[in-house]
Amino acid sequence: MSDHVVSWAASDEPRFELAEVLLHLGTLSARGTMLVGGDDPYRVDYRLDTGPRFITKRLMVQASGRTWERSLRLRRDADGEWSIRRTAEAGDDAPLAGADELADALDCDLRFSPLTNTMPMLRHRLTHDFGLGPRAVCTALVLLPSLAVVRSDQAYEHRRTTPYGAVVSHLAGGLAADVVVSTDGFVSDYPGVARRVGPPAPERTASGGLLH
Repeated sequence: MSDHVVSWAASDEPRFELAEVLLHLGTLSARGTMLVGGDDPYRVDYRLDTGPRFITKRLMVQASGRTWERSLRLRRDADGEWSIRRTAEAGDDAPLAGADELADALDCDLRFSPLTNTMPMLRHRLTHDFGLGPRAVCTALVLLPSLAVVRSDQAYEHRRTTPYGAVVSHLAGGLAADVVVSTDGFVSDYPGVARRVGPPAPERTASGGLLH
């Protein structure tokens, strides 16, 4: 059993996330908060629990801005069937994926949150190179701040090992990024999304490269 407190900050917008995470016997439980600034600031609070092999069991999300508040309960049962319950202000009709669309999804994916990359990283042991090539991953993607839920087909592939973990290619929505992952399975640097702050983030050179 291991407890972690992890945090990330975006490089191109005022966004910060803090999560308390418990890893135990192939499962993950987390509570987190994301704060997003800008012209329409909002707050997101979430609770995430997985079953064995880091497969999502439930994700509960509360999001609120100056004039609105939304909530989401996303569940995957033992038979692999997803259920979605969303509440929002009157007139809000954000799309929600159907159970058939998510039939082969094992993971939830909270938009902008590096935490939800951790489950496929750990399940496929992507901090190690086993020569298995790309690993296809289907997720129930939760968009922010709408809390809409859509299917997202993604892929991960180990690129190289580093003294602090690995670099893993992540392909999602037609976009690819080389993500730096620490040995504990948490994202250290996801270009264009967020970088882990506070210990034990990897050291970097002045030019931004990893120290070897």
